[in-house]
Amino acid sequence: MYIPQTETHPHVNGSFRAFAINESLKDVALASGFHNPQLLRNKLLINQPHQLTLNELVKITKVSKNRCIVDGLLLELDCLPSVPITETNQLSFTDVIERTLSMNTELGHITELTLALKQTRKLTEAMRHQLLSHITSLMTKLGCYAHIIEQRYSSKLNNSEY
Repeated sequence: MYIPQTETHPHVNGSFRAFAINESLKDVALASGFHNPQLLRNKLLINQPHQLTLNELVKITKVSKNRCIVDGLLLELDCLPSVPITETNQLSFTDVIERTLSMNTELGHITELTLALKQTRKLTEAMRHQLLSHITSLMTKLGCYAHIIEQRYSSKLNNSEY
């Protein structure tokens, strides 16, 4: 009797696929200290006996600046995606405004994909990855924006300066 295999960690598995599609695995592997890029490719296959270690995850995330695997792990744990805030300290006022305006662009992409989903009534794997990518990006930008407002402007409100 055939018993279909269910994915143990579907968010992590999906994030592995998304990472492999969006990154040059050879470049990431070599920059992360893998002697053979095929080893990283194998570790991104969830059913392989050798799986990605925490140290390797940190290395490939820092090298690629692609947090989709970390976000997949957080989703698997019923958490919101990661929000990097270290870069927000160096942003100029113009950068903050541009990031704020780019949130509308992300929302536009989400709206476009949602309308396509409504029309076709079919969610493909590629569409799912695109939606998650734009939603995660928007959440990250909103989280950074909240951090910037809190960090930069809360002290000015206390002094009645703008």
